Amino acid sequence: MVTDVEAGADIYGFAQDQIARLVAAGALEEVAPENVEAVESANDAGAVGAATVGDTLYAYPLTSDNGYFLYYDKSVVTDPTSLEAIVADCEAAGKNFYFEINSGWYQTAFFFGTGAELTYDTDDDGNFTACNVSYASDAGLVALKKIIELKSSSAFQNGSAAGETTNMAAIVDGTWRCTGSAGRQLCLC
Repeated sequence: MVTDVEAGADIYGFAQDQIARLVAAGALEEVAPENVEAVESANDAGAVGAATVGDTLYAYPLTSDNGYFLYYDKSVVTDPTSLEAIVADCEAAGKNFYFEINSGWYQTAFFFGTGAELTYDTDDDGNFTACNVSYASDAGLVALKKIIELKSSSAFQNGSAAGETTNMAAIVDGTWRCTGSAGRQLCLC
């Protein structure tokens, strides 16, 4: 859409992280003012915020769950409430724990989990005006140490594609890939 707006579709779906680029490229129209209240009342604040640039609503949210999840084999992982317990269970069973550690998309779990922040400000035209990041902080240092700790585990495997796993007991992945290795279903889609 950003390379040839005129040739693009009139109606299309996109991930929230693309909205600023689409607005800056002129690829989105504002939601008609008479529809804004209906969009705001039918969606949670996070979904509405994701569809907004500056003070202008540009999209009709489809969902507010574009996140990733921990999928695990409950016969191996007995305590899914902490990363340390999950990794310990995987190590004890000689099974693999998959997490795409070299991805900024997945790494945010560590940083946000320790209280570090990463947000972007845009102007009304979709241009980025500020990056607010506190990764270089005490909270960020804790996150980095946890990433190193996970990487040091014998159970750790770098990856997030369930279909490309072997000997897996746990994986962090999303609803966009719902089939597991060896024909296992990891989620209901």
